[in-house]
Amino acid sequence: MERLALRAHRCLGLRDLSRADFIVGTETVVLVVITLPGMTHTSLYPDACRMLGIDVGDLTERLAQSALQRRPDFADLAGV
Repeated sequence: MERLALRAHRCLGLRDLSRADFIVGTETVVLVVITLPGMTHTSLYPDACRMLGIDVGDLTERLAQSALQRRPDFADLAGV
């Protein structure tokens, strides 16, 4: 399912993060790819990160840095 989720993410031209939901039966089907998954303490995405040993604060920092690298005109906001 990880490979299928990553393939869907890339095929849709997404960057940085997404969450894929599946229907699992005799065949596995991607039900939906969520382009802006929830980041609250009850959301699935932070739970998955914690299971992988990734701190949610570190994840947020990585996402912000990745976005800033794509938009050098916003680089001066990094210190705000």
